[in-house]
Amino acid sequence: MNMRLLVRASSIGFAMGLVALQMLPASAGVVEHSTIPFDGTLTNFCNGDQAELIGTAKILGVSTLPGGVENVFHITLHATGVGVPSGESYVDEGIFDVSSVADPNGGASVDIIVIQNRLISQGPQPNEIILQDGHLTFDANGDLTAVFFRYSLACTG
Repeated sequence: MNMRLLVRASSIGFAMGLVALQMLPASAGVVEHSTIPFDGTLTNFCNGDQAELIGTAKILGVSTLPGGVENVFHITLHATGVGVPSGESYVDEGIFDVSSVADPNGGASVDIIVIQNRLISQGPQPNEIILQDGHLTFDANGDLTAVFFRYSLACTG
């Protein structure tokens, strides 16, 4: 597994989750929906292109507090751009789901992250498909009791 790729993909999901967390006020039964501009550079690890992307991220967040804390975020990313050095046009479609459930009185907590990102070439360059999911569980003492992380990269087209 390419560690640089793993770190990049994990960082994207973590950053999007942090953006979503900052958007929600701390009150019971909160639903927040926002669209924010996105621009950035993604590497197509299938051919080395640096895709300069511009688009939007739509963020839906739901937070509930009675008897426990539950935060669920669904982030949809749509961006387009051009790859360097190929000059290829790309469309990037990403889905980021982050879910966190905890006992506000110091009980156990569970965090789940699911990421699907597709960097799609509009010509002969390969498409990059990244799928990953992770799960963390902590006991009432804050000790990590379960963790898994799965990751896949496919080059298609």
